[in-house]
Amino acid sequence: LTSRRVARVDGTLSEGDDLDWYESRIARPDWAVEGLARVLHPGGSHTQKYFRNIAADEAPTVLSKGSCQQALPVCDASAEAKPIKVLGAVAQETSAAARCVVGASTVAAFAASAMW
Repeated sequence: LTSRRVARVDGTLSEGDDLDWYESRIARPDWAVEGLARVLHPGGSHTQKYFRNIAADEAPTVLSKGSCQQALPVCDASAEAKPIKVLGAVAQETSAAARCVVGASTVAAFAASAMW
């Protein structure tokens, strides 16, 4: 342990000690990469997310209800849920017929590759 770097996945926790790695609303691999880069290359501008360096005695960041910056429907009845944007999603303008053609060709290609 000459470099004093031991990454642990409990760098961000909830008040109930649940790992943010599993409890986040959506997967954010970009945050995971940035958090790991912070452990592997200390002293940079990377933020702590998911990972912490236990060899350097880093404490986990605990997320609380008070740390929320946006009202959520579960906490505030007057708030409205925002849709979750999916990376690489099919554009809204795609017609139903085009989606059926793509879906059918994908199924046919999978079926052909599954045959021995």
